[in-house]
Amino acid sequence: MELFVAMQKVSSTGLASHFSFTEAHTNADRFNAVNDALKNAAGQPQALGLVDGNGGQVLNQVIGCAIAWGLAIVGSLVILKICDVLVGLRVSEEDEKQGLDLSQHGEEGYILEA
Repeated sequence: MELFVAMQKVSSTGLASHFSFTEAHTNADRFNAVNDALKNAAGQPQALGLVDGNGGQVLNQVIGCAIAWGLAIVGSLVILKICDVLVGLRVSEEDEKQGLDLSQHGEEGYILEA
């Protein structure tokens, strides 16, 4: 269901790219990580999820998702800082005034003189 909702959201925006695929599956993975703790474990010798009487497993799954989010956020910020130190994240104000097509690529992006 989560995958369906994510795909509907993406298709309603009119965007079609590999990001659509990634977003839909990432949303589904987050949903399934918590949903797995709610499922009935028929034939299992121990209570595995909320349906089986082990409500603590839901909390464990939520904590696991939070840890994964935390690692992703911290890792992204570290990579961003490394890029900022090595090459910088912004162009100079002079380059912005000149235009990024000309200052960064050496070409004019829009020639409006007819």
